[in-house]
Amino acid sequence: MAGRLVYLLLLWILSQNGFAQAFRVDSLKKELSASNNDTSRLILYGQIANAYLENSPDSMYRYAGKMVAVARNLGLTLEEAHALGEVGFAQLNMGDYPHSLQTLLSAADLANDPATEKDVIPASYPEVDEFEDRSSSPRMQRLRCLGKIYQFLGILYTNTNNHQRSLTYHFMAEKLLRENNGKYLLTTIYLTLGRNYLGMKNPDSALIAVQRAYDHSTQIGYERYMGSILLNLGRIYVLQGKTDLAGQYFRAAITASAEQGYYRGVAASNLALSDL
Repeated sequence: MAGRLVYLLLLWILSQNGFAQAFRVDSLKKELSASNNDTSRLILYGQIANAYLENSPDSMYRYAGKMVAVARNLGLTLEEAHALGEVGFAQLNMGDYPHSLQTLLSAADLANDPATEKDVIPASYPEVDEFEDRSSSPRMQRLRCLGKIYQFLGILYTNTNNHQRSLTYHFMAEKLLRENNGKYLLTTIYLTLGRNYLGMKNPDSALIAVQRAYDHSTQIGYERYMGSILLNLGRIYVLQGKTDLAGQYFRAAITASAEQGYYRGVAASNLALSDL
């Protein structure tokens, strides 16, 4: 009976988050249709793409592509680099690894160029996501953008089992973001670095990385990826033979993913618990 109540509670949480996400996307699209300001439209395209990031890579790809087109038209090269990074990440999640690599390398080339600091969007405009900070210096904005692109490249190489190359890009991303106050992105970098170590069947290094993600997330109150953090801690404990502890983390991951409306995380955590 208790298990069924928990199941029904999770279904209710997922339905509420699903409604909230749909409402947010609808609101952004209404703003978009009413806007005649190209800079505002660029930001809205990015915000819609970000809303689709976890659960609909096809939609993310479409809106990030629109962001690229507007950024090029406005001559905002740093925003173009940011948008290309989002396109490349969507392609990665769609399984289109060759095009993802091509897109992400193009984004990195743009973000590596200090000339992109000349024209940045004023701080009076909202950010596309929580990883941006328009009030910071143009140089800091550029290097945070580059760090995010490096992380995407690291994830791509993890997914293609080129683990050493993935480590290189993860370490480059960590260095940039440590030096440029990328506090939210550091949480995700430690998480995806841990996933790479898991792919290498190195649970000790994976535990250090994912525990850092957990500690950093808790310290700054950033819960968006807590479900994934708990899921990967469970996977690490499976490799270490600590199955009871792994089960606890998988159950916690199901709840945390549901609270964030991360449906893929709920499914992955249930599958991991089932396998266990």
